Amino acid sequence: MALTADGSVCVVGLTSSSDFPTTDGAYDTTINDNPEAWYMEDGFVALLDLELTTLKHSTYIGGIGLDMLFDVALDAVGNIYVSGSTTSPDFPTSASAYCSQLSHTFDSVLAVFNPTLSTLVGGTYLASESVVPSVSVLDDGRVIMAGMCSILTITDDAADATFSGGTMDAYVAVFSSNLRALEYCTYFGGDDVDSVDHGLVRLDEDRVLVAGLTGSTNFPSTDGSTGRWDCFTSIWRT
Repeated sequence: MALTADGSVCVVGLTSSSDFPTTDGAYDTTINDNPEAWYMEDGFVALLDLELTTLKHSTYIGGIGLDMLFDVALDAVGNIYVSGSTTSPDFPTSASAYCSQLSHTFDSVLAVFNPTLSTLVGGTYLASESVVPSVSVLDDGRVIMAGMCSILTITDDAADATFSGGTMDAYVAVFSSNLRALEYCTYFGGDDVDSVDHGLVRLDEDRVLVAGLTGSTNFPSTDGSTGRWDCFTSIWRT
């Protein structure tokens, strides 16, 4: 959930309802049905007034697979950034997107809408086996995602270039403002499950806080903590 500059409430999620309420002029007013699948679920983005009495804007987004949205953030001009996971090979992406193809069974996705949800400004896959991403927008327009993964496309300057074990590592990724480039991407974890779930907060123009849960006894830390199933927080410079 996020609050817009005019006080509207922006929420995201997933739905299997073919009659989910959408608004006139929305980007997508019809659920993307796959008659051969046992499920039919699209992501949705909706804006309501502060009293939650009026649906101002609402849209579906997705493809023929399972599409889930988990987090939302806004930039300085009110564009709406949503992050999630998908199994759809046809999830909407933009021209010259960093990645326009589904690379694994589940892939993290990032999409950008204009403030009225009538236009998809940008969209990209991460090219990973990953789920539950959080999203934040920096002052310079770059976009940060964090989540959990088992396979990841890393950048040359990654803090951790290898999967550390367990079933999932946390990850941190930075996209260019136009979603055409993956500027930074790294694993972040230890020998057990490490996850970031809605735990991404921008502190200032060049730092973000990433928080989550770990079962790793060797999770990277600065104080030598080695507990099992601990919460963790970390601060990254962007």
